[in-house]
Amino acid sequence: MSKNSLHLTRSIHFCGDFALWGVFFIALQSLSLPSQPLFTLGMEEKSVTIDGMTVRWSLQAGSMIECTVTAPTTGWIALGFNTRDDIVGTNLIMASVEQGKVRIEDQYVVRAGEHVPVATLGGTSAISNVSGTEQHGITTVSFRIQQHPEDRFHHHLTEAASVFLICAYSMEDDFAHHSRFRKHIRVTL
Repeated sequence: MSKNSLHLTRSIHFCGDFALWGVFFIALQSLSLPSQPLFTLGMEEKSVTIDGMTVRWSLQAGSMIECTVTAPTTGWIALGFNTRDDIVGTNLIMASVEQGKVRIEDQYVVRAGEHVPVATLGGTSAISNVSGTEQHGITTVSFRIQQHPEDRFHHHLTEAASVFLICAYSMEDDFAHHSRFRKHIRVTL
């Protein structure tokens, strides 16, 4: 074998070995990628869908939870938080979109059938950054809620806590109108 052939053979082996190591390192790096998508501020987004109603949430830096609720209605939608599987004692966020404007209230369920704004009970609303749309028979509302409000009308919503989400919607925008759909589901924040 000539000196040039020997040099060419060694170069081919070196390039082949280098390529194999490159593939190995790329494969190794792909194993360390997160299995869940990362969203705003690097936090994982979670979601649940019940009979056409979808709730998405992610815990944000600064002690907030970002929520988006979508339901097949042109009436109000509601998302409640409770540590028990009960409507009474629920912190209930009710919202509707009328003529492109979002109406939202931070409420507390005093007893079955009676939910009132937390402000009328001496509390303070824990929601902010509200937006919403109503298109093609579907209402979507997004908001942020504090994880640790300072009153008894809200629940502490810490990462990995087990809570009941009360998911509801109506065919009417009037918050006093009864729900067409309501279900309770236990989730881990």
